[in-house]
Amino acid sequence: MVDGELLVAAVCFRGDEMQIKVNLRFRARKRLMVAKLYDRLMRFDKQIRFAAVVDGRGRILEGGMRERLEPVEPLEKTPQLIAKLVSVLKAEDLNEFFGKPEYSILIHEKIVVFIFRAGKKFILVTASRRFEMKNVPRLLAHAKRK
Repeated sequence: MVDGELLVAAVCFRGDEMQIKVNLRFRARKRLMVAKLYDRLMRFDKQIRFAAVVDGRGRILEGGMRERLEPVEPLEKTPQLIAKLVSVLKAEDLNEFFGKPEYSILIHEKIVVFIFRAGKKFILVTASRRFEMKNVPRLLAHAKRK
């Protein structure tokens, strides 16, 4: 748990031992919630290929590809592609005209991409083209559920 170790070092330096326990528990609880999100989305529909919480730079914070599936893109390109996918929801200058974004759906020849905002992070879900679009409202509900 590298994040936790770095957090402990920063907190210990300030000498607040009570804060250490609280922050480590909070991080562990957040990771458990994300693991539940991944499991929930993978169980929701067999057509879902990938589900992850990502940041605006394309880094996968938690989640990943369904077991025994190969990604359609080269792995070294994944962070750049994710950053491009979430850039539309990050574009705050569009808010003035269109309002605050809720989610985006991109339909490509090989996959369908769903991008949901989760605070300052994003939930990125990809599915095969066989995913039934009538299930999008339920997918959104599964992604937003705590």
